[in-house]
Amino acid sequence: MGTLHSENFSAFNVEQRQQLDTDYTNRLERAQWLLNSPEPPHLWQKVIGSVKQTIFPHKNRTTAKQSRRKSVVSFLKGFFPVLIWGRNYNASKFKNDLMAGLTLASLSIPQSIGYANLAKLDPQYGLYTSVVPPLIYSLMGSSREIAIGPVAVVSLLLSSTIQKIQDPFVDPVAYRKLVFTVTFFAGIFQAMFGLFRLGFLVEFLSHAAIVGFMGGAAIIIGLQQLKGLLAISHFSTKTDVISVLESVFRSIKHDTWYPLNFALGCSFLIFLLIARFVGKRNKKLFWIPAIAPLISVILSTAIVFLTKAEQHGVVIVKHLKGGLNPSSVHQLQFKGAHVGFAAKTGLIAAIVALAVIISFAKILLNAIRPGVEAIGRLPRTDIFCDTEQYPNAIETPGILIFRVNSSLICFANANFVRERIMSLATEDEDDHKENGKGKTGAVILDMSSKFHWLYRLKITKSYIGLE
Repeated sequence: MGTLHSENFSAFNVEQRQQLDTDYTNRLERAQWLLNSPEPPHLWQKVIGSVKQTIFPHKNRTTAKQSRRKSVVSFLKGFFPVLIWGRNYNASKFKNDLMAGLTLASLSIPQSIGYANLAKLDPQYGLYTSVVPPLIYSLMGSSREIAIGPVAVVSLLLSSTIQKIQDPFVDPVAYRKLVFTVTFFAGIFQAMFGLFRLGFLVEFLSHAAIVGFMGGAAIIIGLQQLKGLLAISHFSTKTDVISVLESVFRSIKHDTWYPLNFALGCSFLIFLLIARFVGKRNKKLFWIPAIAPLISVILSTAIVFLTKAEQHGVVIVKHLKGGLNPSSVHQLQFKGAHVGFAAKTGLIAAIVALAVIISFAKILLNAIRPGVEAIGRLPRTDIFCDTEQYPNAIETPGILIFRVNSSLICFANANFVRERIMSLATEDEDDHKENGKGKTGAVILDMSSKFHWLYRLKITKSYIGLE
């Protein structure tokens, strides 16, 4: 009996010793992975990866083995996303897009004319800038949240910079040619930014500088609208606050402004603000602020036409040149003393436009395009890491595990997360078919990044006494 107990005790000690050795080995392995973890991808690796993901949206791990035809198709899909979403387009989506297009068009008509006024150009040029960019972006655009068109900051930048060397009122033709040349260079620089994916350059600009610039530009643009609101004919050509306010007070003092024009403009401004307030208070009336700009355009046009308001001091746009403008290539100036100035101004305008876009994109990026990565288990550990950063991570056969690096999944990013997961799952499926492996049987989503806001929600509920 004593011998049997001794043998069992010895066997138990051996098993326990083996378990302890295994645990010790696992701890050593875990410590090795933690202390000697691979370096995170460098900036240029991230840039190159972003470019590859943009150019080859459906690129998988067997891209080198794909046929040339598939590579070309993937390349075209990167530059023309319409080839991706166009296959699933239907009548229901067209109906929604038609309503959204009518709403934006009604808003862009007066808005574009205002931008042309800021740039000291004829109204039809503002309309051209609101028509051509959306048509191109519908084919080449990759974001469903950002609209493309003229920007008030760039319009103001053009006029305030170019009128220093060319007065738009003394020689409007020469001024217009210089604006066309600057715009051409700005387009060239923006195309280069997009082709080489240089948007990250804006990250080197201080956030405080961008916010201050945008806030200052908003104040200047708002003050510039006083010219049209008060119907002031002799307005300051300078853009600083003191000069603009001095011009406004001088006009009011000498009674060279038109109260009827001011009353009409303020009436529709108040109407738009009330429509926006109503839409926020009652979500069922969301269509009121959407259709308010169109109603404003129709009502203001009808009132001015029926009352002959232009005879009583109300400033109107008057006649707009019909049809499309002929090619302006012959008006570009590549010779003369102002070519270098036009190129520098174009570069500044391109950077400012890029900063404006990215300032909106950065707000939406973390929420709309969170990182989605495939993860695998590190050898002899229970740690799961990104397979791109840890190539030795082991993927479980027949199971795909993804981690979503966002603290919240909502309507804004659900579609992107779904498309990204489907793309990675398709890549894995193609890889399995090519290597003769089994099919993927399950997909696991690691949602541990959501625990933080769930915990905060629990704390908040306990604090205010909710169950």
